[in-house]
Amino acid sequence: MKRTILTLTGLLLGLMSYSQSNSTSTTADSIPCNIEIKVDAYSGKKTIETGFVSFNGGSYLLTKEKGIINFWIQLESSIILTIDAGEIIYIKFSDNSVIKFVNTSTDISDYSQYSDKWTNSFSFNLSGVKLEQLKTKKITGIKCYINEYTFSTSDGDNFKNNLNCIIKAK
Repeated sequence: MKRTILTLTGLLLGLMSYSQSNSTSTTADSIPCNIEIKVDAYSGKKTIETGFVSFNGGSYLLTKEKGIINFWIQLESSIILTIDAGEIIYIKFSDNSVIKFVNTSTDISDYSQYSDKWTNSFSFNLSGVKLEQLKTKKITGIKCYINEYTFSTSDGDNFKNNLNCIIKAK
């Protein structure tokens, strides 16, 4: 009887978990991938993501769900910024070309105790020409309102690799 109760309790605890996570390490452009595949235990919804990756002055997260790739950026600032809907976030590449993302909603800085800075967050779906450029070119910087953020050579390589890993993951 005790064994049955313990077995049922263990089974229930396993079923009550929210999601399952598997890290996978494949390669894109000969650099190892470090992505996670998460499957919601209730809905079965699968999400593939990089986890948060830091760069000078911010971090980003790449996700893929139902074939849609999302690019989430969090940028730090020493002052409170309100980034209005319609403001442009610029991404510059090593060949000096630039792509523009339009902010779709007003974002007011949040204070981050972790970094002791103010942060603004943005999210964009990646497709078409922008996706093609991001997966083939190396990012060197991001500009938002009055702040510029630089990507080191390794940050640019890692972003391109992470995006290609997300694209290839199934």
